[in-house]
This record gives sequence, C-alpha cells and structure tokens, in this order.
Amino acid sequence: MLTAEERYTAIRKLGTKLLAVTVEEATAMTDEEVCGIVCALPTVVLLKEVDPE
Repeated sequence: MLTAEERYTAIRKLGTKLLAVTVEEATAMTDEEVCGIVCALPTVVLLKEVDPE
C-alpha cells in the first residue's frame, strides 16, 4: 500500500503533463490508478523496492 506522500511523489516524478496533480488528487487515487499511470508511460519508472506480501 502506498502512502499519500509516496503516491504524490510518484505522480510528480512522471513528467510535466502531470505536474498539475495536487496532493488531494494524488491521495484520492487508488494504488491501481497510480500503477495504471506509471504503466502507461513509455519508460520504466521504479518507485521503490517493495517486499512481496
């Protein structure tokens, strides 16, 4: 589970098209939505290493 801060940071790192995303908008997104945004990118973005649970 990503924290609100992690979601916000990840989204902000994705590029200028998404820089208008607010903390509230990022917090409201589900992990699936955040992953969908990341997976739609042409480049690989490693958010952080996550232990499988």
